[in-house]
Formats: sequence, C-alpha cells, structure tokens
Amino acid sequence: MKTYIHIGYPKTASTTLQKDIFPAIKNTKYLGKYYKPLKKFLSDDITESLKAIVSQDSISFNQKCVERKLKNGIEEVRGNNEKVILSFEDFAQNVVDRGVVAERLFGIFPDAKILIIIRNQIDTLQSMYTFMLMHLGKNINLSYGGPSVQTFERWITEQESFMSRSFISTLNYYEFITKYWQLFGREKVTVLFFEDLVSSPDLFFDKMADYFDVDEIDMNSNKSVPKRNKGASSKELFSYRIRKGLFPHQSFSKYLSLFMTKVWRRYLEKDVGSVRHELSQDTQARLQDYFREGNRRLQEELNVDLAEYKFIL
Repeated sequence: MKTYIHIGYPKTASTTLQKDIFPAIKNTKYLGKYYKPLKKFLSDDITESLKAIVSQDSISFNQKCVERKLKNGIEEVRGNNEKVILSFEDFAQNVVDRGVVAERLFGIFPDAKILIIIRNQIDTLQSMYTFMLMHLGKNINLSYGGPSVQTFERWITEQESFMSRSFISTLNYYEFITKYWQLFGREKVTVLFFEDLVSSPDLFFDKMADYFDVDEIDMNSNKSVPKRNKGASSKELFSYRIRKGLFPHQSFSKYLSLFMTKVWRRYLEKDVGSVRHELSQDTQARLQDYFREGNRRLQEELNVDLAEYKFIL
C-alpha cells in the first residue's frame, strides 16, 4: 500500500482539495477528511486514530495501539486500491507538538509521501482573521487567539504574547518543512504554493499529479478551481462585528423568510474578497523580522523565488 499524506496548511484551499480534487484521483482511495454529514474520515477507526495522533500528549499516546487501529480502519475501506490519501490540516497545527505529530506519522507510515501547501504568511493571517470573524470568534484551536470581533491589529499583538503556541508561529514554514525532510527524506516531501493554485492552476495540478504518481488530476472538465471557503465583504465583516458585539447568542435567520434571507446575503456578499485588514507599521515590522530569516532559508533550499509569491524576505 502506498500512502499519500496531505499535511495542510490552513487557508490554502484544503477544503476545495478535500471535496473536489482528492476524491477524484484515479485508482486511489481517499480516506478523508470528509465534511458531510460530519467532519470525519472514512471510518471511525481512522477518525479516532488521527485525532489521537494530533491531540494526545506523549503520556496518553500509545503508538502501537493507534497504528493497529488506523491500519485496520484503512484495510476495511480501501478495497482493491493500492494507493490511499489522508488529508488533515491538524497535522500542521500546534495542539500538541507538530514535531511529535510528524514523528508519529513517520512511525506509522515511514514510506509515505508528504504534501505541504504553503501561502505567504501575511495573506494567510489576513485570511484566518477573516475566517474567524465570519464565524463570530467560535473556534476550537486556542492557538488561533481570542474572539475575532477585535481588530486585526489586536488579534496579532495578543498572539505575540504567547508566540510559541500561536497560529503565527505555525507559519514558520522552514522549521516545519525541515522536520519532514529529516524524517521522510527530501525526495518524499512535496511543497506547493497556494499562489500557484490561484494564478496558474494548470501548473499547480501538473505538480500535484507528479506527487500522486498519476498522469493528470481530473478536474471533471471544470475550467476553474471551485472555491469552497470564500472571503468576506466589508459589509459582511461589519455585520459580523455588530452581531458578535451586541447579539452574541442571537440568530436572526429564523425571523426572516427564505427570500429575505437570500436578498440579505446577496447584499452582504457584494465586493466579497476585497477586504484587507490594516496593521500598524510597528506590527508589520515585527512580523517581517519574525518571518524573514526562515523564508530566506526556505527560498535557498527550494531554489524558488519567494518574492514572486509576496513572501517576506
């Protein structure tokens, strides 16, 4: 069995890949993450095992038991497929320890091929902040910070107070990718750029096809890549802030007809994706200092001009 593991990152079109791309790859069994009816994998054993890998501390974690349960779960569902795909953004999040998660994955799947998709850090932070605001600050990962009704500036500065466990710290790509190179070997780790998916999808999917050892990625004749988690408009963000600040526990949709709800949504979604959140020059400078050295090292190792993707250098 050949195993392909998509590590993440968050805000790099993972939902689109999980819903529209990975399940369509020929002669390969996609094990999840699935989103309907619940956010889970193809079997309960797979779901429970992967949650243990990303959330249990070393005192509770039993490598042999988790490996046995996970592989049994895969055998139950993979059928005659010799290739399987796992996709889980939590592998890249610091709920426990990302290095420990990588070691656990290597212990179970030492021959796996790893896929890591990255995006320039400032755009990633912008996108995550908008995502949190759209969900009214409800999140399950404490590294994302406090309620997102606050300003982008405040959200960033509060994360800086617990930087080592913050979402910001997970975006130091060089350290993270290096860990997977050390464990799995450079030849088994593929790094792709979200920016290529947006601007040059043909190039992006050609590289992804090489990673999955297939001739091409079947897009079901679509000319463009579906966008699952869209950005927010300025009207939406204003609405979310008002709701979170004044009516945090109130749902208004039950008071509106379906027609009025659709009209309201169309109004809010005008200029969607056009919002940029402002940061002071001091905060921008701190973020630049934090990411610059790692990005320069990554640029050298990958032999890619990261300036083309607007990475801090």
